[in-house]
Amino acid sequence: MSKTFLQLFERYTPGEEDRKLLDSSENLGVKVDKENRRAEVRLRFPTTVDKERLYAVEEAVKVAYELSFFVIRPVYDPSLFNRGYIPELLREAERRGTVSRGFFDRYTFELTDRRLIVQVGFSEGGIDLLYDAKTPDVISSIAREEFGIELDVVITRSDDYQEQYERFLHDNQERMHRMHVESETARAAYAARSAAREDEETDPRSLLPKFSSVWGDVPDGRTPDERIEYISDDVFRIGNMTFDISDPSPIMGDSFAITPTPIGCIDGQRRGVVAVGELFWADARESKDKTRISVSAALSDNHDSINIRMSFPAEEAGPIVKALPKKPDKPGAMPKFMCVAIRGNVRVDKYDGELCLHPTDIVKIKRVRRSDNAPEKRVELHLHTQLSQMDAIMNPADVVNMAHAWGHKAVAITDHGNVQAFPIAMNAAEDIAKKAGVSPEEAIKVIYGVEAYYVDDTARAFYGKNDGITFADTFTVFDIETTGLSAANNHITEIGAVKVQGGEVKDVFCTFVDPGEPIPAKITELTGITDDMVKGAPSERDAVSDFLSFASGDMLIAHNAGFDTSFIRRVCEQNGMQFDNPYLDTVAMSRYMNPDLKNHKLDTLAKHYDLGDFNHHRASDDAEMLAQIFFCM
Repeated sequence: MSKTFLQLFERYTPGEEDRKLLDSSENLGVKVDKENRRAEVRLRFPTTVDKERLYAVEEAVKVAYELSFFVIRPVYDPSLFNRGYIPELLREAERRGTVSRGFFDRYTFELTDRRLIVQVGFSEGGIDLLYDAKTPDVISSIAREEFGIELDVVITRSDDYQEQYERFLHDNQERMHRMHVESETARAAYAARSAAREDEETDPRSLLPKFSSVWGDVPDGRTPDERIEYISDDVFRIGNMTFDISDPSPIMGDSFAITPTPIGCIDGQRRGVVAVGELFWADARESKDKTRISVSAALSDNHDSINIRMSFPAEEAGPIVKALPKKPDKPGAMPKFMCVAIRGNVRVDKYDGELCLHPTDIVKIKRVRRSDNAPEKRVELHLHTQLSQMDAIMNPADVVNMAHAWGHKAVAITDHGNVQAFPIAMNAAEDIAKKAGVSPEEAIKVIYGVEAYYVDDTARAFYGKNDGITFADTFTVFDIETTGLSAANNHITEIGAVKVQGGEVKDVFCTFVDPGEPIPAKITELTGITDDMVKGAPSERDAVSDFLSFASGDMLIAHNAGFDTSFIRRVCEQNGMQFDNPYLDTVAMSRYMNPDLKNHKLDTLAKHYDLGDFNHHRASDDAEMLAQIFFCM
């Protein structure tokens, strides 16, 4: 009897209601990936369960066992499927298919005789997107997994989609206006508090304005990532970066008082906003009439980002464009970023509908990065970069530059199964050395490593126990024919063997075998063995028993022996018979003996050793030819 869910996950302590729910379930199987800390369990429930409730249990189990992934796959009786479960079906589809998120916020549906028609308030383009993402197939597969039913899913545009879309825009505008009013109210309260306390000696952090977050409020009105943390008068942390504004350097326009608004709190059109962050991927383009230069860029504080749009007369743009960060001048070079404070106006871009900051003034400021203050620096000897797929995200150039900035003498890069980071790291080290006027080894030494994968391309030929076997001994060379390639699912149709010694055939064994199933047409075409030929032949058990008696403890020889012995071993295990003969694989043996051959098939070796023609794919003929090949080798 399989363990219950709560017996499997003992660290998880549910509430009373969830305990009753899980006690009523039946465990149908668990999949566990220990290396990646992932788990999945299938549970049969007597009644349908809300998805949000299952999601809450999943999250609690993830926390209890520190898993990277955990999911409960519910299974229900088909009779429980009804209209009331459709919202749960779509909720699960939104979780599995990210493209479908938001499409089912407003919908209607029709359910008739295992056909589900979902009507959503989006244009044909939106419907096409759902079909490109195979969302109907996702919904159908969920119904199949959970209820064992085939559900035909169709997604169409609702008749009143235009009205729904306009209602959505209206609701969204109201929400944005409400957040703007809350933000302005918070600013006014902050100004009043500041005026009342300007003569008092107060911790600057207590005077910070409280912003309404687009991500949701916490009790003090701000999420932790959005509060500005002042370290000194001129140094503060905003978003996920720390900046020093003690010595701003104008790039465009005039200097200004830097009183920043977190980018995440810029939630609507405003004038005179000040934002700070890292400016990257500036792109300058000339107008068709060559009279103006348009610049697009992005500003990020590593928590939120906003697009930057600027336009200048061509004759004025040169110095500003020159000062902005450029794209890397060679492959693998570290991207050029610039930390800036920007004062400007926020407007909705007429092309993409996104909020954009249009600067009136830009000053360059300094970013305060993490430092290594240890008197004796360590050296990182095991580090993965973004070239280790699905494992790390750091650019190799960033790795080298950060290690150098921290005063490290060296850094090792050991990506998974590739060395693509090497030239990028080398270029970064050379750039550092060039600026310092020293050799790369003196600036920082890059240690080139790799987590290599090994493939056993020298597979052994002999398996089993060698009790002083010599070439003077008797060997049993054998071959089998089967109904397919899987020892677990297919069966033997013929066994052929020859007992050989000193290059001579001493005895022959050959028998058809009743596989207990029809022989596929392709197998009959390949081997010539038909259902009539095996009718009345010994069963697999009897045929294998007779073959092992014939071999009588000899060392066995087979071509691709792992295949032939897997069928013999399976029959022995199913019938309680002993199979401990040592065996030799002539494919592996030929790879050693004949390394120049393109392949090591039986007919290729027969031709190579000039042994003549034979009836290939018949067990007894193959076995006799293999015996000759074996003695040639």
